[in-house]
Amino acid sequence: MAKIKDKSKAYLIQCLACGATCSIDKEIITELHKEIYSEHQFEIDHSQLKIKGYCKRCQGIGIEFNT
Repeated sequence: MAKIKDKSKAYLIQCLACGATCSIDKEIITELHKEIYSEHQFEIDHSQLKIKGYCKRCQGIGIEFNT
């Protein structure tokens, strides 16, 4: 069983166009930690996660994305 010691509080998604941020449900991250432990027997002590992309609003106004 994975021992979740992660003391992090915030996991974020951030829009590259307008800078808006939104927290990711920590339950999703807990499941990811469990999967990492199950596959690699790696006990996570601390993690940071920020996913960057484009929010629904910015996608809808036709901003040209640098891909």
